[in-house]
Amino acid sequence: MKYTTIRVPVELKDRLTEIANKKKVAVWKIILEALTFYEQTEKKIEKGNSIPRLDKCSWYIYKFARSLGAFLDNPNEENLRYVKERIRELRERIFNGRHELLEILSKLIEEYRSTKSTRTKIEINDVAKVIISDIIVNTIFKQ
Repeated sequence: MKYTTIRVPVELKDRLTEIANKKKVAVWKIILEALTFYEQTEKKIEKGNSIPRLDKCSWYIYKFARSLGAFLDNPNEENLRYVKERIRELRERIFNGRHELLEILSKLIEEYRSTKSTRTKIEINDVAKVIISDIIVNTIFKQ
């Protein structure tokens, strides 16, 4: 194997050396691992899908939280339609058709729409936090 040198800032070289020493491997192996990781994160999740996993995860969480928040602030027909659409999207695109907490959330939303109860709003928020955690797990770690 032939070797060459590259020009990098001293701080970067020191950092690479520190990591290599901790792992007890050559510096070039650390660089290779970093490049491999970088290339993997640049790849797309699925054929034809141009959204990296973290971006996809963030987008669905944002859309879900925004529509749910709008509904809780103003439980009118339009906001109900939006939150139901987000739930449908999550069920189909993230959870492959089934997620028990989405069913529970749908029932709580209907209950909140008619009662506007603080207790129901708290339950909705608690269920939403778990759903968001599940979105993270399903988009980042399971694909």
